[in-house]
Amino acid sequence: MRSNHTESSPRTGASARIEEPARIEEAARVEEPARIDQPAWVDERASVPSETDQLLDAASAIRRGATSLASRARVERLGALSINQTAVLGLVSRSGALTPKEIADRMHVSPQSLTRTLASLQDDAFVNRTPDPADLRQSIVAITQTGRTALREEMRPRDEWIAEVIQTELTESERELLVIASRLMERISEVDLFPGTTEP
Repeated sequence: MRSNHTESSPRTGASARIEEPARIEEAARVEEPARIDQPAWVDERASVPSETDQLLDAASAIRRGATSLASRARVERLGALSINQTAVLGLVSRSGALTPKEIADRMHVSPQSLTRTLASLQDDAFVNRTPDPADLRQSIVAITQTGRTALREEMRPRDEWIAEVIQTELTESERELLVIASRLMERISEVDLFPGTTEP
């Protein structure tokens, strides 16, 4: 009698080749390490700027604002004085009589670079140069009344432009805040972190 039970034979050939890649892929998925998500606080802490970064951002904003205003205001000028002459007259007008070396140090330039500027200002009677009692090799530079008048006339177009802009563009509170900021920036400009350092 023929038995109805038939033994199953192993699958060979194409069907075995088809299943083999599937088993490999499944094994790879099992062995792949689970991804560990970073806790939220790590990213948040990394995105918080440090105090140094905040100071640098503030410094950059102040520098850009001061530079932009100075560049724009410089266009509004009479043109009777050079930029160096205006800078020297403005300095001795605010600070009083100074030696050429003191002027150069405060302007962060070499004394030699101011030789022609000081000579031209003296020729035009905008400054007086007298011997320094403490050091006869030095002279003291002081602004004259003629120099003050020339400086005021040179700066008047700039002041008029700024006055018109802040009147039309800023509120009264903003104008008061800007005046306070200008005094603070002037204070900063007078701080010398590296005394005696001049331009090459």
